[in-house]
Amino acid sequence: MCTLLNVMCSVHIIRLGPRSALLFGLTVAACWSDDDLGTPLAIELAGPDEGRVGEELSVRYEVNGRQLVGIIVAWGDGVADSVRARGAQTASGSVHHTYTDSGRFTVTGTAEDVVEGVVEDRVEIDILP
Repeated sequence: MCTLLNVMCSVHIIRLGPRSALLFGLTVAACWSDDDLGTPLAIELAGPDEGRVGEELSVRYEVNGRQLVGIIVAWGDGVADSVRARGAQTASGSVHHTYTDSGRFTVTGTAEDVVEGVVEDRVEIDILP
């Protein structure tokens, strides 16, 4: 598959005595394939080792890919947050969550890319009472 990088279109009117000629031109300057875009798909999560019930916690994500669709962060307690990437090649930011129960939770970050598929990363957080 080739995606257009630059297209030039031109229209010229040439007068030839009482008649005129109309010329159209189309030039494709360059193209690239999906394999040339971005970098291989990867996600990295970073968060605290522990927190407390009722305390807002943040987990940071950094994602690289070719044509990112979005990121889902599942907090391990039945709650998930999603972030759209809309074809970007990189995405980073933080998502926030407040646990209502104590325990050890696995936070899973899943990134989806149109070209590369899906990749995951996990962090463990101990929530104290």
